[in-house]
Amino acid sequence: ATRTLQPSLLEQQHQESLWPRQRVPTTTRDDNDDDSSSSSSDNMSDDNDDDSLMQKQEQEELMTNPLQDLLTMIQHHSKKQNKKKNHRNANRKDREKADPVVVMEEDNLDEENDASTNSSCSDDDDDDCSSDSDNSGGEHGNDDDDDIDHHVDEEDNDDSQDQAKLDLFRQRFSRSPLDKAELESVEKKQTNNGLRKIALQGAESASIELQVSTPFGMTDDMESLFKLRTAEEWQSSAQGTFSSTNRVVLQRQWNRRLRQREQRKKKTDGHATNSLTMAIKSADQSAIYSFLSRYTDVFVTTSTGTSSNTRKYQREMHQIYLLHILNHVLTSRSRIARNNKLLKEQEEKNDDDNDAMEDTTEQFRDQGFTRPTVLVLLPTRGTCHQFVKDLYRLVGAQLDREQEERFEADYGMIVEEDVEGKDAALEQRRKAVLEKKGKEWNELFGDNVNQDDDFKIGISLTPKAAKGKKQNPGSSNVSVKLYSDFFKSDIIVASPLGLKMLITPEDAENEGNFDYLSSIEICLLQHSDVMLMQNWDHVNDILVLLNQEPRNNNNTDFSRVRSYLLEGQGPHWRQLILSSKFMDPSLISSFKRFGKSVNGSVKVRRKTPSEHASISNVLVPLKQVFQKVPVASFAQQSQARVDYFVKNLLPQIQRGKQKHTMVYIPSYFDFVSLRNAFLKREDIAFVSVTEYSRTSEVTRGRARFLQGRKPIMLYTGRAHYFLRHAIKGIQHLIFLGLPEHPEFYADHVNLIGDLGATTNRQEGIDGDETAFMASRPTSSLALFTKYEAHALERVVGSPNCSRMMNSPKTTFMFQS
Repeated sequence: ATRTLQPSLLEQQHQESLWPRQRVPTTTRDDNDDDSSSSSSDNMSDDNDDDSLMQKQEQEELMTNPLQDLLTMIQHHSKKQNKKKNHRNANRKDREKADPVVVMEEDNLDEENDASTNSSCSDDDDDDCSSDSDNSGGEHGNDDDDDIDHHVDEEDNDDSQDQAKLDLFRQRFSRSPLDKAELESVEKKQTNNGLRKIALQGAESASIELQVSTPFGMTDDMESLFKLRTAEEWQSSAQGTFSSTNRVVLQRQWNRRLRQREQRKKKTDGHATNSLTMAIKSADQSAIYSFLSRYTDVFVTTSTGTSSNTRKYQREMHQIYLLHILNHVLTSRSRIARNNKLLKEQEEKNDDDNDAMEDTTEQFRDQGFTRPTVLVLLPTRGTCHQFVKDLYRLVGAQLDREQEERFEADYGMIVEEDVEGKDAALEQRRKAVLEKKGKEWNELFGDNVNQDDDFKIGISLTPKAAKGKKQNPGSSNVSVKLYSDFFKSDIIVASPLGLKMLITPEDAENEGNFDYLSSIEICLLQHSDVMLMQNWDHVNDILVLLNQEPRNNNNTDFSRVRSYLLEGQGPHWRQLILSSKFMDPSLISSFKRFGKSVNGSVKVRRKTPSEHASISNVLVPLKQVFQKVPVASFAQQSQARVDYFVKNLLPQIQRGKQKHTMVYIPSYFDFVSLRNAFLKREDIAFVSVTEYSRTSEVTRGRARFLQGRKPIMLYTGRAHYFLRHAIKGIQHLIFLGLPEHPEFYADHVNLIGDLGATTNRQEGIDGDETAFMASRPTSSLALFTKYEAHALERVVGSPNCSRMMNSPKTTFMFQS
């Protein structure tokens, strides 16, 4: 009896040491054994009274056995603990609704306590706890030694609570491939519910509208979002999604970041609010995060009206994108590691039963043709540097010393060499000029910012297995490695130009290898407004290559590849996240073309109040005229504007011998067309300033325009975006199309009549000439077509834009 009962006692003691996070199943004596024995004794006949009396005496002796008392006590305690556990799980949802942060902090505390009292595996079982090389586990031939250990226990713990959690990852990637009818519905953009709009209420987001469309109608989970109305409801929903879907390590680091921000705010302002009440602050961010975490295609505009608020809001949204990406990658890697372990156990158990292994193959389809699942496109090395720093900060990891030195040298700030004999006054003036260009420009193209647009880097993330040591609260259980091979990376961060040059073969006869883009599940286009000013065609060329069938084997274990990829339906399981300051026809076209997610799409449309419109920032007293140019189609609008200028405006300029006329041209192609039209006529004198002009050409052209020797200047929008020249001597301003960035309109109009006294003395213009130029009339004319509603809305405001677009009139005037 002692040998029989002692193992159960040891198992129960080990089970109590793991409470409440993990529980080892134990085998105890069934309570029904006593019931069956008592019932059998009750059914004995009266003729066997002696036997019955003997049996009762034996039972009394057994109950007086101390070992039996110990067993009864252990069973009673086990029932009591299981009852508490069931009660705790039943009330978890109610407690999360009441105060989800408290529940999350309790889980984090339990997680840290378990690290000191429980090991995910013993030292003798390291082979069972850590996965083999990715090649043996079916992971595309990855033999990187750093990827051996995986944190399997954390994933097992997460999966044990799937019934109480909202497992959006499993809902997304366990879905069967589309049938023929569903596939046709997605390809033809036929939606059952059509376009549904959500107007967010509240002071912060009164002008926000979400445009949601889904191919196959709404799921119950998605339908519940449309019932939300107030800002508090959206924040509560986002908090629930945040707590139930994100990894514990991400929640811990996210809340730590919020606490640090509140502490800084308390030091500066003297007071702080409880930031942990809501992980996602504003209502519109909560709504965007709710749809983002459900893997819908998302088009987010981040402009809030003012430059400082826009940068702050943009920064917050970038953190939310990164949180979603890291949670996706870590969840995917942990489940692959867990399945590697289960497959290894099944292989050892079912060596002779091949049919059993084939029956369980479908449940282990957890990866793609290649390892990379996330593609992030960024415009410059400086933005990549910020992205990687935020990634390390959010997972709580530290950069390796050697990698940090290499990364800072490649992507960090550029250190200028000290030059002896530098003129201090000239340097001070140069810094003053740079400061006038604005904080946003200096963050992207400032003095020490790395603005190179040719780069690519691979990043691998590996959840590390706990080895029984007490985990430092500030440490991370995620290993991050930079400069990994693309086929061994989880995240690829690149610029459109850098990736385009990589996949484009040097020899036209050979085809480039871009198989690492065949299994992309999330594609993030961050700072899309900046990439639009570079070359948006590169972005479209890269998006075309995503989720194509690989041309090489790449050591892929096809028994682990997800079914929809084998069916060629990868684009419909890819989430496209496009983030920009504003909406533009080119961005909208790409989003419609490549946003094919089966979970639908969401566009965030921001209405511009009149007080936040760019025209409200014009400070000079001036009549501003807006002229609508008739056009037959979208493709003909560029040529229509050029023809209108040449036929209607240019003759008036020549007849009046009008000088100091600057023509702002947003598109370089329009500039080429207008320049060629000028060159065909020998009686037009003009200068041009473009993004391709040499510094000497720009200086000489600006001086001649200021002095009046060249009456017309052609100035491109990209030149102003990258260089931010403050053109002096403008008396007449013509916009050959509205600028994409609305602040450019007010910046140029405010330059009208600014002759610059200091510049005049340097350029040889006397006071009489300056007074004569200042007395001349000034004008501002902007040409637009019916296809430029988004740009017009940002310049004049949503109410005025609606009136101008729907009016039969073609000329509109604003007085400042």
